[in-house]
Amino acid sequence: FADLQARKANHLNGLKRRFPHLGEDLFESTWTGTICISGNNAHVFTEVEEGMYAAGCYNASGIGLAVLFGTEIANLASGNMTDSIALIQTNSDPMYLPPHPLLRLGVGLRLLRDRFLARHEQ
Repeated sequence: FADLQARKANHLNGLKRRFPHLGEDLFESTWTGTICISGNNAHVFTEVEEGMYAAGCYNASGIGLAVLFGTEIANLASGNMTDSIALIQTNSDPMYLPPHPLLRLGVGLRLLRDRFLARHEQ
């Protein structure tokens, strides 16, 4: 529980630094968790095998995309082709990421780059 409180405090401090013009009590709650990211920002939306469907790898796009993909994968499984499914299926497949330790090194370098580029936001 203490770890969650520390994460929440860290999250709120970051939001206050980035958006100092917003009120102190604007954020009622925060979220922290694991996200799935592909190397090319592509999503999973497929029939894995006959009768088994999967949607995921939203690349931190948020709950809206997850709801859309969940709805549309259910439509696909039901045989109901929609314009949204047709659009989703035009996207490329997610690319595989390199194995550890190369992945850890690459992610670490990318995070350092992103922190450097965002240094004036802090």
